[in-house]
Amino acid sequence: MDTTTAVDPRSGLIGSRPTISLGAGGGAFERLVSSTGLWSRDLEQGSGLEISPGAISNPIPVMVGIGANLELMARWSELWEWLKLRKKTREDQQARLQAIADLLREQAEDQYPDPKIVLEREAKLLGLRKACISPFISEEGRHLFACQTDIGLLFVYDHPSKFRAALHLNPRVPLVRASNSRYCNMGEAYDLVILNSAALPLHQILPWGEAAEYHGWLFSLLETRTK
Repeated sequence: MDTTTAVDPRSGLIGSRPTISLGAGGGAFERLVSSTGLWSRDLEQGSGLEISPGAISNPIPVMVGIGANLELMARWSELWEWLKLRKKTREDQQARLQAIADLLREQAEDQYPDPKIVLEREAKLLGLRKACISPFISEEGRHLFACQTDIGLLFVYDHPSKFRAALHLNPRVPLVRASNSRYCNMGEAYDLVILNSAALPLHQILPWGEAAEYHGWLFSLLETRTK
């Protein structure tokens, strides 16, 4: 994961600029992230130190619009409710990042800090930063495809060229469940008929991929291997 390292003048510690997820979601969001200072390298353990812009509802409108399959709509709704419950929406992420920026400004303006307040503020900052980082580790070149299959809505996280080539050969595609921590083949293969598919916007890969994995609906092509 590409991050920029630097020395935080307030603490003397080496930190990193977190990477915004693929497709980042606009200049306003990038500016908000840049106002959150340097992030401890300790936060990188178990993650790619990657900030998700947060989930938006209905990332593929054609799948949930008028005339859409009711079973697909129900599964989309289930995922969206999960994301809202766990505060992984775009609004949740923006609120957390703004809170970090506000705490850092308060810290910079506090000329005579009380030790107790300092510890409380540091704990809040750590908690907010941890909550901003996506546990879903993205891999360059992979996209997340929402697929209508013969067993309902599933998601395929793979390289577009490989996925489209597989569909071109046969709509019955060999898939395996993928782990969101290290994308690898997990368990037995499933030959599933993909009736139609659409790629999610790049900035929506992290939140929706995490939700799909949690529910057991995240797959990759059988022949795809981790580097």
